[in-house]
Amino acid sequence: MAPWSKPPEGVWKINVSGHSDAQLGSSAIGCLMRTRSGHFSCGYYGIVEHAHPVYVDLLAIYYGFKMADEEDARYIEVESESAAAVYLVNNPNQNVEYDDILLNIRRMKDMATPSCVLRYVERSSNLMAIRMSAYAFEKRASITRLNSCPSDFFQELAADWYFST
Repeated sequence: MAPWSKPPEGVWKINVSGHSDAQLGSSAIGCLMRTRSGHFSCGYYGIVEHAHPVYVDLLAIYYGFKMADEEDARYIEVESESAAAVYLVNNPNQNVEYDDILLNIRRMKDMATPSCVLRYVERSSNLMAIRMSAYAFEKRASITRLNSCPSDFFQELAADWYFST
């Protein structure tokens, strides 16, 4: 099991996750931005129309980059547990049906510094983003920006940072 990893000093870590639930007929995203010290800066979570799981993961990545752009954060690491979505963003010569969202993600990624990273991580390294998407299902909330950490997450966020590498 790989815990959350702290970003280098001066770099923001953005963890993103998407989840589709066919039984509920909806999908959800969750993303949060943190500092090396684990401080929650902001986030997004919410329910979206049911979509293919890869598209929902791309939507979560999109909101992660959107959040960085809104915060004028240029030194960022974005992590997702969707290897397929990360591959599609990082390999622009793929002929896929998600060109619209991929173009938007790549545009925002290019606005960050050249050292901006989008990478795949194991689920165990992305637990808080996964928890944020589950929270969206619990709250039945449309996509909402968070400017502070929900009180429901304080202890989990502290534990996630405490066990980080």
